[in-house]
Amino acid sequence: MLAATFISLQGFWFALLGVLWAGFFVLEGFDFGVGMLAPLVGRGENGRKAALGTIAPVWDGNEVWLIVAGGATLAAFPDWYATLFSGFYIVLFLILVGLIVRGVAIEYRAKREGARWKALWDLGIFAGSAIPAFLFGLVFANVIHGVPIGSNGEYSGGVLDLFNGYAILGGFVSLALFALHGAVFLTLRTEGEVRKRARSAALILAVPAILLAGSILLWSWADSGMAAGKWIAAALLAAAAALLLVHEPGLQPHRLRLELLSSHALGDDDRGADLHSGCPHLSGLDLLGLPRSPARRPVPRYDRIRQHFEPVFGLSRGPA
Repeated sequence: MLAATFISLQGFWFALLGVLWAGFFVLEGFDFGVGMLAPLVGRGENGRKAALGTIAPVWDGNEVWLIVAGGATLAAFPDWYATLFSGFYIVLFLILVGLIVRGVAIEYRAKREGARWKALWDLGIFAGSAIPAFLFGLVFANVIHGVPIGSNGEYSGGVLDLFNGYAILGGFVSLALFALHGAVFLTLRTEGEVRKRARSAALILAVPAILLAGSILLWSWADSGMAAGKWIAAALLAAAAALLLVHEPGLQPHRLRLELLSSHALGDDDRGADLHSGCPHLSGLDLLGLPRSPARRPVPRYDRIRQHFEPVFGLSRGPA
């Protein structure tokens, strides 16, 4: 009876940790993606403001999932927590530094005007998003693949042992998936030229993201000795690649690649970019390029809040 209760508690905490980490990666994933793509999809200052404005109200709140997941790991599996945080100390420290740099860059970017000042913090946002995105994948790939642990429960390898082939591939998988997540999120939360470039970036990033995810899936199944699993993964990868070939004829992703690499990519102004992150209420039909019935443009979230707290802007009377 005691053994069954212990096993059920283990299963419960494993499931809870899975939910917490999944919630963190889903919510913080588009924050990382937007941070990496903001200098690319937003050519001018207005475009970058529109991109960063989509995550400005939520990025710090999404990191609460990371804190809760770490606390739950300590409470439920203290030995696992001790081994993980001691063996992966350098990598986790770099993740923490990246998160701090990104948070400071988001807050300080608007403190002063000037191209050099904003370019410096844009670089901080990019690095503070890309480095944790890569290292989170590296850490979890090592956890899945396994690391050398001594009889005393301590990690017996070195720092370079964490950067093995499987772990590096896992880092690139998470980096590509987070970038794709951010591109899709920007497509749904912006409009104008920023939305067009984000949508093209999503189609471009989908190819390496699926290929990398399929590659690590093949590697994992090969290590587990499941020969049939490799063929299943190959079939899924081929089906995903075939679906990527079917896209809107008018969309030309190769033009985006040329634009992103051009020397004037940071100098043009984005006219029509929406600085309100909640303005365009778009659906998956927009991302897929499918037509939908016309609807009345909804009132932006900020205007609805202002109408609630400032009666002079209410719907029952015009401005005084």
